[in-house]
Amino acid sequence: MQIAIIGDIHTNWNSTDIHYFNQSSYDLILICGDLPGRLHTQTLTIASLLSKLKKPAVMIPGNHDSTTVQQLVGEIIQKPSLIGKTGKPQLERVDQLALSLAPIQLGGYSIHRFSGIDILTTRPHSMGGPNLSFQPYLKHRFSVETIEDSANLLKKLVDQTNQDIIFLGHNGPSGLGADRSDIFGCDFKPEMGDFGDTDSRIALDYAIQTGKKVKAFIGGHMHHHLRGGGKRKWLIQENDIWFVNAARVPRIFKHNHQLIHHHVRLIINSDSVKVNPVFVSATDLSEMSLSEPII
Repeated sequence: MQIAIIGDIHTNWNSTDIHYFNQSSYDLILICGDLPGRLHTQTLTIASLLSKLKKPAVMIPGNHDSTTVQQLVGEIIQKPSLIGKTGKPQLERVDQLALSLAPIQLGGYSIHRFSGIDILTTRPHSMGGPNLSFQPYLKHRFSVETIEDSANLLKKLVDQTNQDIIFLGHNGPSGLGADRSDIFGCDFKPEMGDFGDTDSRIALDYAIQTGKKVKAFIGGHMHHHLRGGGKRKWLIQENDIWFVNAARVPRIFKHNHQLIHHHVRLIINSDSVKVNPVFVSATDLSEMSLSEPII
């Protein structure tokens, strides 16, 4: 099974991507979210472009998807009056996103079954770190009011999965971010260290304890290029599980005077899992070999 992983988009998506993926041999496409720059209208525009994909696809919404700048500021400074008292406006925007994306499936506390592998999408709209972001919306739609509620809901989903699982989150699990350059370490506030999601870690550990075969945990959010300089580790293996951070931002960039489009390829065989970065030339859709190290 070949799976394409598309990291944080941030408006970097166009007809070249559609053409490449539609003629590719991928069985499934997983999208880590964060479609816009800042505006909901951008989210819907990119979602409409994504909907032209002819391959099965699942997207987990990021913290920029169907949220407002006011909400984001409120979450950063932890000011409830900016976050909002009710989740209804965000719910309406999320529903608009789902309609624009269709037939791509919009995930979030959900299971999506493909060829014997269950894709379990984690908490939607994660901003990373210890807080439960966008709590009014999560309460309104999922009855989730705390990180503990979220972890318990994810554990219930694990119980409903088949043997083989891939976790898909906007962010990754906690436990992998002691240093700012770690796969889910905090580079914009280095003193915060680990910026992974605690509820995702609890669900992942529970899946392992209950005998599930976790093939990979896929996320984004923590961009590869670090604030203050340097590059992030984007791929590690722990306990036979691949952890992938696909957030190479921007995912469309110039190299030797030509545009390159980035994604990650996950190949799952009966006895192995392989992960590789893929760099596609916008000129002829050929795959190029570029030296962007894992570490």
